[in-house]
Amino acid sequence: MNPYLPVNKLGNLLIPEIDIEDQRNIDELIKERFKCLADAEKAYSQAQHLLESELGLDKLKFKKPVGYTARFSELEQSRRADAEFFQPKYQSIIELICERPNAKLGSLFHISRGICLNPSSYNETEGIPYIRIKELSLSQPLDPINSVKIPTQFVSGKFLTATNGDYVLAVIGATIGKINLIDELMQGSLFSNNTACLSPKLPLHYPNAMELILRSLIVQHQVQQRMAKTAQEKITDPESKRILIPCLDSALMSDLEKLCLDSKNNYFASKKLLEQAKSRVEQLIEEAAAR
Repeated sequence: MNPYLPVNKLGNLLIPEIDIEDQRNIDELIKERFKCLADAEKAYSQAQHLLESELGLDKLKFKKPVGYTARFSELEQSRRADAEFFQPKYQSIIELICERPNAKLGSLFHISRGICLNPSSYNETEGIPYIRIKELSLSQPLDPINSVKIPTQFVSGKFLTATNGDYVLAVIGATIGKINLIDELMQGSLFSNNTACLSPKLPLHYPNAMELILRSLIVQHQVQQRMAKTAQEKITDPESKRILIPCLDSALMSDLEKLCLDSKNNYFASKKLLEQAKSRVEQLIEEAAAR
């Protein structure tokens, strides 16, 4: 029921013997891959640090009081009566974001829900890409290789697809709050009903910088605050629309955009190098088998 490989059987695995020169060439590809990954992480960390410094998150310290209170007027205004909603750490975030220009998420994006499919039923190489909730991240871009392909004939009725410039947000379960930008590679993808698609009401000049903001602590804490404390945690569309998004000047957004793009370019370069190395190994094995 649960497949596994016993440790005492590992010694029976056959390992292909590859010429030392070929090994050296493959090793160079792998070294270059790790360099690209390191460059991707460095650029993304620089973008995060720049954003956190601008928002004051690097200086923010959360208090841990023995208890806290909320006024009845706050319950009426927020339409919430659960104690977790009024934790002081969330109030600190709200106060920080209200010190600068901001906008509600609902004023910036249209929100739509995906369709319910069982992706494990499909193992296709052609069709419509389907974004599963587990593919979403708070640091890495969406990778088309990881997406399941749904044959068009199995998608019945009216369905929505994510277009270039949209964002797909996890709204339920352990991955809640994780979000990814849809680019040209993932354009036209279906998305799970456990996710929400955020479509900008106006064109965004810096979509990758906005992705970074949506992933930031200042937004993620609001997601945690506003999610429903049910058996399976989730955030509803009305609560999502109330999340406050900081508005940054274009110069800073441009700097963040460049760093995020640099990170993504290096990430996909590392994936390409890995595929080249794997392809070369497979080619050498096939050539040896043909002799």
